[in-house]
Amino acid sequence: MRGRSLTALALSAVVAAVCVAVPALAGSSAHKRTAARVTTSDSSAIRSAAGKSASKERCESAGTGKHRVVLCAITGAAGPAGRTGPRGFVGTRGNRGSKGTTGDTGATGPTGAAGSARAYAVVSLKSGSLELVPTLTHGFLTVKRLSREPRPGELRMGVYCLAPAAGINPATEPAIASGESSFGRQAPEAAPVAVVNAQPAAEPDACASGEYKVETFLASPSGTSRSEEVAFSIAVP
Repeated sequence: MRGRSLTALALSAVVAAVCVAVPALAGSSAHKRTAARVTTSDSSAIRSAAGKSASKERCESAGTGKHRVVLCAITGAAGPAGRTGPRGFVGTRGNRGSKGTTGDTGATGPTGAAGSARAYAVVSLKSGSLELVPTLTHGFLTVKRLSREPRPGELRMGVYCLAPAAGINPATEPAIASGESSFGRQAPEAAPVAVVNAQPAAEPDACASGEYKVETFLASPSGTSRSEEVAFSIAVP
């Protein structure tokens, strides 16, 4: 807007100067030809240039009678955009904010669905007698230790037979056993070990065909040996 105002002021000044000069030169034939050239050829050239390179023009006429001059101010096309300046430096990192207060404890979630294991049990020796831990047993009815006396040079066997509830078949549903450390009577430096024997009726230490057979061992720095001091857990998935 400021550029256009300056152009308008300059154009007005030129028109005023022409208005003063044209009457003074009216008596000269040479000036007439000059005035004609300004009126026709120069004006045509300006208009032609305006049609090719300008989007807008503003014209004003000056003089009297035959001695009139047309002056046009032409707005040129926009220049090319300047180059993008360099990117500024990354600012310094702000100070870490203070720690927020601890939120309220959420509500207790709903009780989960019952597990999918068909049967499980923990066998304890801690009280001095063999028993199933009631709060950790489901789907097993009884447990017994085979009482065969060891042969000469043989350690006492840790062999147990467990009867499952009705509908669970040891012949087609295998179990998983593991040594248990808190219900046994083993020394602290020994690790309890328990394994399932998938052939419970095999001799010489046979369980009934409808029972699960578990054998227990103790692993210590001196080696692994059979033991009747080991508690264990058993599960039927």
